[in-house]
Amino acid sequence: CSGCAAGRAAAAGDVECGACAAGRYSEDAAAACGECDAGSFSLTSATECVACAAGYISDAGAESCAQCDAGRYANGGASCDACPAGSFSQGGATACVDCPDGSISAEGSGACSQCDVGTYADAATQSCLDCPAGTYSLTGAASCVACGAGLVSFAGAPVCTQCGSGRYVFDAGSCADCPAGSSSSTCCRRSACSSSSRSCFR
Repeated sequence: CSGCAAGRAAAAGDVECGACAAGRYSEDAAAACGECDAGSFSLTSATECVACAAGYISDAGAESCAQCDAGRYANGGASCDACPAGSFSQGGATACVDCPDGSISAEGSGACSQCDVGTYADAATQSCLDCPAGTYSLTGAASCVACGAGLVSFAGAPVCTQCGSGRYVFDAGSCADCPAGSSSSTCCRRSACSSSSRSCFR
């Protein structure tokens, strides 16, 4: 009897050597073809298995490797893991990329989303939260900006505004009318009003 060539195998009693199927391999004089491990593959009559390229995976005994979908990454074996919240990936990734400041993502995302005006990206919850009264934000903000002196804003506001004539800043999010006997040509800060009556002075 003669031994089988590499890439072929024969069990006891076989009259000839048979080619190893795809996903299997053999070395010289093998009685059986071995199965390729997860994370590798082979074609017919293979003498060894080939490791999957970066960003690709395979089950044991595979004849080809598959690319991981967007939002997932190859862990070096037989499965693609989901990117955690706050990160993303494109197809065929070996790792996930953190979202830029002012953006958020859910687990398994292929892209990050910017927060709208009047909101900011909260890294802990991966959600867009309203800016509190007295602050504002533009699109894609990681934090809110305090209104300037004499300006107010409501929660979730995209801009700060002045109080009208005869009104003053009562708190961060609202204006109040000046009492009778007092006036204001523009919005005055609380510090410009008396502590007892909050009266405004021109």
